Order: sequence, then C-alpha cells, then structure tokens
Amino acid sequence: MGVVASLSSISISQKEETLQKEEAIVRGFKLQMTEAGISEKKKALLSSFIDNHLDKVIKLEEEIKEMKAGCAHIMRRMHENPSE
Repeated sequence: MGVVASLSSISISQKEETLQKEEAIVRGFKLQMTEAGISEKKKALLSSFIDNHLDKVIKLEEEIKEMKAGCAHIMRRMHENPSE
C-alpha cells in the first residue's frame, strides 16, 4: 500500500509542478499586456497565448482532480481488502 501511495503522490506532484509552470507563463503574458504602448498586434498575440495556456491549466487541474480521486479510491479498496 505504501508503494502505491508513494507513486501516486509523486505523479500528482509532477502534474502540480507542471500546473504551476503553466500558471506562471500565463501571469508573464498578462504582465506583458500591461506594458505602456503595447501594439494591438502584440496584444492579440499575447491574448492568444494566454488563452492557449489557460486551456492547458484547466486540463491539468482536471487531470490532477481525477488522479487524486483515483488514488483515494485505490487506497480505500486496498484498506478494505488488504489481502488483494
């Protein structure tokens, strides 16, 4: 049971790290949008980048939620039936 918990924790941590990187990228693009004198072309490009990375953030959040639920389910099953 300890190995399953450890591996699950590592996998979730890796996804959370990737999520944090994507969120940092979004913050960086949003910061660039606040620059004085930014052209409309650059704004449009940054907006596109933000949308793309926000989609990744949403997907990662969903994956993490699913992984946590799956891990909890496995751990419950192993606790209920330790011989399996």
